[in-house]
Amino acid sequence: MDISSAVASLNAALTVLKTLRAIDKQYDHAQLRVQIVDLMGNVTDAKVELLEAQETLSAKDLEIARLRDALAAKGDLVDGPGGYKWPKTGDGLRRGFPICPTCDEKEHRQVLLKQDGSTEYGTVCPRCATKFAPVEQFLEPVNGAEKTQTEQDREKRDAQNRAASRALSGGQSWAR
Repeated sequence: MDISSAVASLNAALTVLKTLRAIDKQYDHAQLRVQIVDLMGNVTDAKVELLEAQETLSAKDLEIARLRDALAAKGDLVDGPGGYKWPKTGDGLRRGFPICPTCDEKEHRQVLLKQDGSTEYGTVCPRCATKFAPVEQFLEPVNGAEKTQTEQDREKRDAQNRAASRALSGGQSWAR
């Protein structure tokens, strides 16, 4: 995996080649074969080292590209309650769950949190399994204003309470 190892293997192969070139007719056939086997081993080692170095460089290039994309995407985040960040939408409003702050901070990855379902925690990251609470979920905008799940639940409960009060009072209003 180290380029310097590959260069060292190639240098050893060149040394063996120089020895073969300077072979005297006095060498016997067995010594010549030993030199050739050494040469083949050194060239093979160099090839393997260079292939591993090429794979490492390719992986680093992919990681650099991913980090560049992550840096560019950081500008497309909207701050929200609790210090969480949401992906920016076309209308500038937040929707759904925020991104995982742990994955964003440690790995520069934007992974959307998802609902956990437990009563103790509100959300969990599907990548790192970190649980977060409380986390607000933003639903589709109502009348051009973004509302959290909590606000919509409260409004729905209030409307149900008003309807129940009207039903119990027979439709009469007690307010003057």
